[in-house]
Amino acid sequence: MNKVLMAIDGNHFSEGAFNFILDLNRRQPLVVTGIFLSSSDYAELLYSVGGIALPVVVPQQELDHDFSEMKQRFIAACHDNGISYIVHDDKESRSVNALIGESRFADLLVIGSEMFYENLGIDTQNDYIEKLLHRSECPVILVPEQFNIPETTILALDGSQSCVYAMKQFCYLFPHMATAKTLLVNAGKDTRIFNDMMLVEEYATCHFKDHTFKKVDGNPRKYFNTWISECGNTFLVTGAYGRSLFSEMLHKSFITETLRDHKFPIFISHP
Repeated sequence: MNKVLMAIDGNHFSEGAFNFILDLNRRQPLVVTGIFLSSSDYAELLYSVGGIALPVVVPQQELDHDFSEMKQRFIAACHDNGISYIVHDDKESRSVNALIGESRFADLLVIGSEMFYENLGIDTQNDYIEKLLHRSECPVILVPEQFNIPETTILALDGSQSCVYAMKQFCYLFPHMATAKTLLVNAGKDTRIFNDMMLVEEYATCHFKDHTFKKVDGNPRKYFNTWISECGNTFLVTGAYGRSLFSEMLHKSFITETLRDHKFPIFISHP
């Protein structure tokens, strides 16, 4: 049984995220913890030089708000669908930093990518999501509100440790996807992963019954999103956001554009 986190900020309950969790529970019973975050940008993730964590200050009105409507909606949805759940009532659990802390003790974090802090505007929303992905200590799935059941799994490999790690985590968490059509795609300029084709294929053969390898023509970072838009109902697996924050600031991960332009679940993990 897996422990899954569902992030809910303010008054934004993601039906897409819950439906994804519901599908997982049908395949294998799980426990879902509802994390209810403040509705304002006071929960912004802060970083500091030297690795010293800076505090996140949540205004008193946010602390006094009990999020009863969202909690009741979450609990009712779990009851109606026979899902085991956990709700933490402590006020300290209402910041994004607290969500990061919870991720250390979870198997998976599910976020409705369209609803998560959508009231703050697309740029701030993307910034929240990117920083959360960077610091999460468990794999994260970003789910749009409307999507079709994936028919194909796309493993985006760019030669990095993070991408291979993500492939492994996906196999451990979603063994039922082993029978789906799987594409292992070179999604980066670094060709090391395909120079080690024999080792990659050995691993893929152990976990995926129907898999093929593909090299995206041209510059993968430039054409990947064009190519993936033609792949139909997909489940994208990637190891993005494994680099340092400063590296991310200088060179945004290609996955940012994918998040903005496409409507399918995306599995993201890094060591």
